[in-house]
Amino acid sequence: MDIVRDSRNGSLTMLSPKKEMKKGEEVFLCYAHHSNVSLFSEYGFVTQRTVDDAKAGGEVNVDDIMEAMIAKRKEAKWLQDVLEVMGYWGYV
Repeated sequence: MDIVRDSRNGSLTMLSPKKEMKKGEEVFLCYAHHSNVSLFSEYGFVTQRTVDDAKAGGEVNVDDIMEAMIAKRKEAKWLQDVLEVMGYWGYV
């Protein structure tokens, strides 16, 4: 089963398996390539990584760079407050 979003109008389509599922049969979900940080924070689990996974991509933490850029702006306190309220400041 998969859910696909149409980029033209935002509608969702649910796709079902090609074969009939039997009661008690194991279902596998594919989350595509995400870092373990994303998987853990969004879905509550991590996967065992391989060398290929590490080369395929992931996330880079740029918090220190963004904090330094924001700190230089005159509206730094306001920006930090807004980001904190929205859950984007101070969370890993």
